[in-house]
Amino acid sequence: MPLQRLSVLSLNVKHLARQRLDTWLVQMPSRQFASVYQTPSKASIPERLLIYHAGTGRIVFVGSLKVTTIFLFSATVFFIAPAIYKDQAQPPWVTPAVAMASAVPLFYVMYYASPFVAYVHIKLPMFARRSREQLLRWAQTIPPNTEVEMTTIKSYGSLRTTRMPISELRPTKARFGIENLIRVPKPSTSTSIGLRRPWWAPKEQTIFFVGNERRKSVETAVWQKALEQIRSSGNASRREVRS
Repeated sequence: MPLQRLSVLSLNVKHLARQRLDTWLVQMPSRQFASVYQTPSKASIPERLLIYHAGTGRIVFVGSLKVTTIFLFSATVFFIAPAIYKDQAQPPWVTPAVAMASAVPLFYVMYYASPFVAYVHIKLPMFARRSREQLLRWAQTIPPNTEVEMTTIKSYGSLRTTRMPISELRPTKARFGIENLIRVPKPSTSTSIGLRRPWWAPKEQTIFFVGNERRKSVETAVWQKALEQIRSSGNASRREVRS
C-alpha cells in the first residue's frame, strides 16, 4: 500500500508539473509580444529641445555690453557729474551735458540689443522624441500650436524667456533690419496675457533677432524647417491682407 500511494503521488506530481510547463510555454510568447508592442519605448530626445544657439561668444558680448553701459551711466551720474558740478571753472551746462552724453550708449544698446535671441527651444510631442528620423519627419509640417521658447537677454544681463505658439511668429524687417521675427498674438491670447500680467511687470517681448545658426546638426535642421514655416505663414498673411 505505501508503494502504491507513493507511485500515485509521483504520477500526480509529474502531471501537475507538465501542466504548469505547458501553460508557461503558451503564455511566454504573449508576454514577449506585450512587452515589445504594448510597452511604450523610452524617448531618446528631450521634450524641450534646443534648436538654436547664438553662440557663447556673442551671448557673453551682448550681456557684458549691456552691463557695461549701465555701470558707465551710473558712474557718470553719481561720481563724474557731481565732480564737474563742484568745479567752479566749468560752465553750468557741462554737468547735464555729460550726464546726457553718458545716457546715449545706454539707451542705444538697450534699444537695439533687446531683441537679441540667445536660445530657441521647441516643445516636442512624444512620437517625435523616439528617434531623429521621426523628429525630422515631424519637422516637415510643424503643428501651429507647437510651443516655442525665445530666450533673450535683459538690460542687466539676466535671461528672459518668452513662450508662444509658432503660429504667432511672423518675419519682419523692423528697426532697419535689426529684428527679423515679430510676435503677432491672437486677440484671445493678447487679452489673456494682459489679464495675467501685473501692472508693475514689464511687457511681453514681441520682437526678436535670430542670427544664422552655424552648427550642422539635426536640431539645426529642425530650426531651419521652423523658419521656413514662419516665412510661409507670413507670406500667406500678407496675401490675405492684400486680398
